[in-house]
Amino acid sequence: MKKVILLILLSIFFYAISFAGTEKELFDNGVLAFKQGKYQQAVDEFSKLIALAPDNADAYKNRGVSRMKQEKFDLAIQDFEKAKELFPELKGLHSNLGVAWFYKKEYEKAIENYDIEIQMAPENHVAYFNRALCLAELDRNKEALHDLSQTLTLKPDFYLAICYKADLLAKIGENTKAVETYEAAIRQTYATKKLAQLKQKIK
Repeated sequence: MKKVILLILLSIFFYAISFAGTEKELFDNGVLAFKQGKYQQAVDEFSKLIALAPDNADAYKNRGVSRMKQEKFDLAIQDFEKAKELFPELKGLHSNLGVAWFYKKEYEKAIENYDIEIQMAPENHVAYFNRALCLAELDRNKEALHDLSQTLTLKPDFYLAICYKADLLAKIGENTKAVETYEAAIRQTYATKKLAQLKQKIK
């Protein structure tokens, strides 16, 4: 299965309470453009907001997410680092830095950011999942499996995590466990669940 690392798109939400009218309009315009897939327009709106409010960590973070969607990873990292400088505790920030470094194939740097994210938010199942993918790229498969198990402890029905866990088990020769895990993944599919529900209803 192709590896799919997950952006923390929670970053598109705004956390500050007070917000000047023009700044709020620019922020809302950026969010709307992002949701519509107009990523350059989103970058432009967040850039205007940054010009008005250069200390707004959310604006940098959201511009970084928009640039990630454009695959402009170096620019995204610059934005995330600026957001970190302004507000180190901003939710999802280190996860998004991890994604950017993953796509640049700088897996150790990605892992460093996921370590911080997990310390800050140990309930973040996506951070464990993404860190597992980075660890797997470095052939640290046992550590990756541990992270996938933690992911599934937090979110048992996370289909991608089940599949990747099965892939890694097969890769290291744990074939019996891999079969069991693939079967668990199959049971998680929509059709399988619905079929079981329908059969129960018919009975």
